[in-house]
Amino acid sequence: MVVDHYQATAINNESFVYRTQSGSNIGTSTWYDQDENIKGLDYEPGYVYDIDVIVEITDTPNGDASPPIYTLKKINTKTKVADGTTFEIFLRRPNFLYLTGNTNVGLKILNKYTIDCGTSCMPLNQALAIYKNTIIGTFTHKTDGSYLLTSLVVK
Repeated sequence: MVVDHYQATAINNESFVYRTQSGSNIGTSTWYDQDENIKGLDYEPGYVYDIDVIVEITDTPNGDASPPIYTLKKINTKTKVADGTTFEIFLRRPNFLYLTGNTNVGLKILNKYTIDCGTSCMPLNQALAIYKNTIIGTFTHKTDGSYLLTSLVVK
């Protein structure tokens, strides 16, 4: 399994998901959002992980399969992405805002990742005030672990 260098915001709830590739998708441009945690993985944004995992699937009492449980078996590689690598994260979806705080006191995505809005603070404030639909931020990783907002797309 390969785990991407950033986590995406989940479509239907207030959480982050891993972006992963497995099987024949490894090395392609196709990534999947994985809601399930990977036990034992001390995830650090800005790195792509090539890992081996143990997948456990159990049935619930009514016979339905429960979500798989992923447990880290081995980290094959942990590779830092190149400086300036960009990535996109949803900041707002219809009726859901992933941001906490404000540009005056500081912004975080779901109280986890700090945003440095740099020169995009005013456009971000305007987009948040005007648009209630989808806002996507393009970011780069900063050395302190925060995300630098480089541009916005409003849909």
